[in-house]
Amino acid sequence: MENFIIAVFLFLFLLEFCIEFILNELNLRYVRARWAEKKIPDCFRDKIGAEDYERSVQYTLARGFFGRWAETYGRGVTLFVLFSGVLGSLDRTANAVAQHYWLGVYGAGILLHLLSRSEIRVQ
Repeated sequence: MENFIIAVFLFLFLLEFCIEFILNELNLRYVRARWAEKKIPDCFRDKIGAEDYERSVQYTLARGFFGRWAETYGRGVTLFVLFSGVLGSLDRTANAVAQHYWLGVYGAGILLHLLSRSEIRVQ
């Protein structure tokens, strides 16, 4: 049963990653195609100048490129933490520190949370 749950988790994890990756690539392709036309879209024409539009396109492309690699790296770190035993080590460390300073179960939980807050998300 445990292997089935892990397989379902990995399938859904990979499916979400693929969907996010494909959506990012489609967005980048769309932005590049509109940018190649060298005209400001009608909905922005009265609200933004050519220079600002150019900068916003450059920013969108840079953010999309960075997001591609940040997402890949984040997923890799997540899988490493989940399947390498790092969480067990952090839990043991948090429990040992909590016992040493008489923090109790809640203190150990808070310490575990603080020790495991290493993931940086780009939104």
